[in-house]
Amino acid sequence: MVEVVLSGNLIFNDKQEIFLLFRKEHQFYETPGGTVEEVQEKINSKVLRATARRELLEEVAGIEKIISMKYFTSVDFFIPDGRSARAHKFITKVIGDLSAGENLFDKEKSKWLKVAELGKYPLSPDLKILLPKLKNLV
Repeated sequence: MVEVVLSGNLIFNDKQEIFLLFRKEHQFYETPGGTVEEVQEKINSKVLRATARRELLEEVAGIEKIISMKYFTSVDFFIPDGRSARAHKFITKVIGDLSAGENLFDKEKSKWLKVAELGKYPLSPDLKILLPKLKNLV
């Protein structure tokens, strides 16, 4: 049984890079996203999209416009506290000069990273699982 449902954003640019936030507490890179606040029975595509959008605007500063959000995939994994989770990911296109927008994240380390080089960095558990699929996207 999945204990936590998350929804987040894979933000790519035209340089084969992805924008990732560096979480200070866990010392790894992760996608902007967060917990779906609806009860399990009410989770649907509309709720997932709304969660991903809300978290994007809370966690990433400098967004001038959200161009598109297209559902990509989900992945099951364990979050650092040991609970099972399912992360839903949207491929998200934005315009703006992006940076970390919350104090949970290191503003200097949160940045655009080459997708081909992601294996060199500490990644969140869900991102590690998604890495092969991400490399096929760019």
